[in-house]
Amino acid sequence: GKPGAIAILMEHTEVSALCGDGGKWLRHFENVSKVQLEISLGSDLEDFKAESLGPPTRLRLESPNGREECAGEYVLEVNVRVNDQPLWKKVDSERWIYGGMVGAWLLGGPREKKNDFRCSTGYMISWPHNGAMPDAVKGIWRRADGKHWVEDVLIRALADADFGCPRPGLHVRIHGLTRRPLRRFNGHLGRIAGRGLEPDTWR
Repeated sequence: GKPGAIAILMEHTEVSALCGDGGKWLRHFENVSKVQLEISLGSDLEDFKAESLGPPTRLRLESPNGREECAGEYVLEVNVRVNDQPLWKKVDSERWIYGGMVGAWLLGGPREKKNDFRCSTGYMISWPHNGAMPDAVKGIWRRADGKHWVEDVLIRALADADFGCPRPGLHVRIHGLTRRPLRRFNGHLGRIAGRGLEPDTWR
């Protein structure tokens, strides 16, 4: 993934020590550029509660058996929520993955957009999602075929690791710090809580 930054929670006494003595300790942070972050995620999400994972920045939808026009890359709409759920838009067409009003993930188009997604219609559905993101739902996706929903086990929404975008809920382990006082943080394991205030930062 591309370079970024991560904030480390510290006790008040540690903060005072780092900021005191004319900034002597702060000079150690020049070593932070050498930090490596190991972000680990079980391949089948079994190591996590699905509902604890936040929305991925990008999704890749696969649908080889039908509705191929819906397949492709979807990008999270920043600071946009519909029906209290995140929203992803297809990069090259008017298609959206949205949370419907019945606790389902749906793939909608211009009609759903015109209704501000206050509906539960579309070309595909995964119901119920039980709070899990589209890539972590346990059920089988269905695609619209005329007036019926057809189960299709090959429909998948994937949060591709190649996108390199940390997401809330992922485990993070710090290693590679060699100088005091920062090397005390080696081996610390935590979770990403969300994006920070600055671009490409996480907390």
